[in-house]
Amino acid sequence: MAVDQQPLSLAGDSISAVQHHQPSLRKRLSGAWRLYKAWQQRELPARPPPFTIETLQVLLGWLHSKSPPVALAVFLAFRCLLRTGEMLAVTARDIVIPSNSCSGVLYLGDTKIAGRNPNAGMVNLTDPTLVFCSKLGQVQYSLTQL
Repeated sequence: MAVDQQPLSLAGDSISAVQHHQPSLRKRLSGAWRLYKAWQQRELPARPPPFTIETLQVLLGWLHSKSPPVALAVFLAFRCLLRTGEMLAVTARDIVIPSNSCSGVLYLGDTKIAGRNPNAGMVNLTDPTLVFCSKLGQVQYSLTQL
C-alpha cells in the first residue's frame, strides 16, 4: 500500500474486515496490527494544501489592520506549515535571526511528530519577507501576546 500510495487507513480497515468476517483469525493477526501501528507512527500525515498566496495576502492585510501580531503569527504558520497549537505557542525567543541575515530558524520544541522526524522541532525561515516581518515583529511587539 505504501508503494502505490493507498491511504494508511485502508490497511487498518482491511485487517478489521478480515477479523470481522473470519472471527477465528481474531487472535492470530497481532503481527499485522503491530506492523500497522509501527507504520502509523512513522508515516507523515497527509495534509490538505494551504490556500493560495493571493488569499493569504488578502487575509494578512485584513488581520494586520485589526491585530499585527496575529497577522505575523498567521504568516509564520502559513510559511512554516504550523499547526494551530504550534502557531499559538510561538514566542519571540523561539525565532532566531542573526543580524544582517536573510534567514533564520524557528524552534518549536516538542511537536506532535517529533518521534517521526528528528528535525521536527525546528523550521528554517528562508522567505525574506517573513524574516523581515519577524525581525520587525520582535522589535515592535512581543509574540507572547498571542
